[in-house]
Amino acid sequence: MRFSERFGFRPARLELQKNDIDKPLRASLWTALSLTILNFTYELKGWESRYYLLAQRTYVHFFKLPIDEAPRDPGDFRALIKRFILSSEWHAVYDLIEYFATAEDRNNSYNERRAIEFESLVNQFLEEEKSAYRLVGNQITPLTSDSEIAEVDRSANLKGKFAAVSQHVSAALRFYNDRKSADYRNSIKESISAVEAAARIITGDDKATLGAALKVLNERHSLHPALKEAFSRLYGYTNDEGGIRHAMLEQPNIDEGDARFMLVVCSAFINLLILRSW
Repeated sequence: MRFSERFGFRPARLELQKNDIDKPLRASLWTALSLTILNFTYELKGWESRYYLLAQRTYVHFFKLPIDEAPRDPGDFRALIKRFILSSEWHAVYDLIEYFATAEDRNNSYNERRAIEFESLVNQFLEEEKSAYRLVGNQITPLTSDSEIAEVDRSANLKGKFAAVSQHVSAALRFYNDRKSADYRNSIKESISAVEAAARIITGDDKATLGAALKVLNERHSLHPALKEAFSRLYGYTNDEGGIRHAMLEQPNIDEGDARFMLVVCSAFINLLILRSW
């Protein structure tokens, strides 16, 4: 909090920005984009052609405009993106942030570093300007707890043999984040499916249940009784035999809180399962 806010010379922001983006946050989001994704090093070989390729992709895939209208001059492209961030509807700005979070080809260390820096800066500014959202798993998500963000982000970015788990977590995020028609029921289903996928990978049995995975983990690591109890309760949600899972999903009043709880808890549980499985 600034001096002028602490001593009452101007009002401090108390409410989170949920259905709007004010001028300081817009400027900050532009800064994050400018310093990372759009900050091609001039000494980098072929930087002008890389800029033009990015402009073409953005015109075709984000703006849905003819490819031959994409600006060739890097300055013109940067000016276009800046105007869009500073003047477009708040939700369209977040659409653009999501687009650039997934637009990078991360097959080389240069692009990977820029993408990581972009996500870090965006989340830093979202927190500073008291936004109700964070960039998690390449999606703008209404999660404001650092621990929640860390768990969901980790489970949404698993690699190698656990990549299929991340696909379910990402799907849960998409259903949860759909601003026009959020589908909390399917978000919960995908969160549960992510847990089941992790269990099957850990046990090496493509038909294994979470219960079987817990048995294997307990044999290997002798789980603490409190952990076993917590895991067993979650198993009730993931049980396919008409138990708690089906009773819960049949409820007519499933809401954002239910979906958020399952997304965070399942993500944390997946991360712990993977950690304990080694």
